Amino acid sequence: MDSTVSVAGTVQPVPRVDFAPGPRYADERRCFGICSSIARTPGGRLWCGFSSGGTGEGHLNYGLVVTSDDDGASWTSPRVVFDTDGEGPIRTDHVVAWTAPGGALWLFWNQYPEGLCGPHSSLWAMTSANPDAAAPVWTPPRLIAAELNLLNKPTVLADGTWLLPTGSWQKQVASRPLLSTDQGATFVAGGELLAEPRPDFDEYMVVERRDGTLVALNRHPTSLLGCESRDRGRTWSRQQPIGVAHTNARFVFCRLPSGTWLLVKHGTLDWISTSHEAKNRNVGRSHLTAYLSRDEGATWTGGLLVEERDCSYPDAWVAADGQIYLTYERNRWHQPEILLAVFREEDVAAGRAIAAGTRFQMLVNRAGGSV
Repeated sequence: MDSTVSVAGTVQPVPRVDFAPGPRYADERRCFGICSSIARTPGGRLWCGFSSGGTGEGHLNYGLVVTSDDDGASWTSPRVVFDTDGEGPIRTDHVVAWTAPGGALWLFWNQYPEGLCGPHSSLWAMTSANPDAAAPVWTPPRLIAAELNLLNKPTVLADGTWLLPTGSWQKQVASRPLLSTDQGATFVAGGELLAEPRPDFDEYMVVERRDGTLVALNRHPTSLLGCESRDRGRTWSRQQPIGVAHTNARFVFCRLPSGTWLLVKHGTLDWISTSHEAKNRNVGRSHLTAYLSRDEGATWTGGLLVEERDCSYPDAWVAADGQIYLTYERNRWHQPEILLAVFREEDVAAGRAIAAGTRFQMLVNRAGGSV
């Protein structure tokens, strides 16, 4: 494989992947931690990717992957690291773990040679057909797209199409998903997601209705934005506030095996109300709470409080048996933690833990350094 690739007219190095990371990437050496992702493979192994390195967001960031073979009770030290140029200018992060319908594990990540909003960002992926093996075999890094970022998992549509909710954080370039009808062999660009004013960071997620309409929700100050596509993501309606209040942060939006929709967000559904109690209970990135919709987004019910403390950037994997794995971050600048919650639809509906095996605040990783 070539050691360089052309991205947006610039020549950049192909990502360097380290499968035997040394002490440089040990937990006690790291300070910063952000943006986790979780997936479970057919044999039951959990894979969690996240970003670390440096003392804040910037060129010293790199991607890490850890695993668990006991359903999240314990985790390995970093076993995969994405760090193309060490202390060089390239920021490598936003690792997304995803198990494809055939059982292969995909790891997506981004490279930012000129910062998050620079014009030369690139999206990469590698896959393993045996992710539960002691030493999984991986494909070489593969360039998926230039000038696009990926923060959330693909959605598999009813006709088998894969929709990757990629975004552009350049203000002059609209965000759009990538579509694949051949199980990831090739990808084509879908339609633009437009809004006025535009979100500062497009971190949208997509769910398919029973009639085939696609619904995308996106982060935005005060209210989640929503839009629809009736042609499998090739065109989209303009994004509009949907009346579900939220702080300006990442969330989780997906469909459960039962057909029920899951939304995990900060605070209650109406925390922006004039209620003094609501304002003081739910402002900001705290009170991470799960809700259900049994009418495809018309109404939301339940309310399982997953994490009351300050936290951010949740990601979820829903197993075929309905078990929900949710990771999120705390203290991203000071001994940051990646934490895991495991629950089921009935817990969310009841607003409390009632299912066997429900667990909260399980430690995935803690970086020992601090700024």
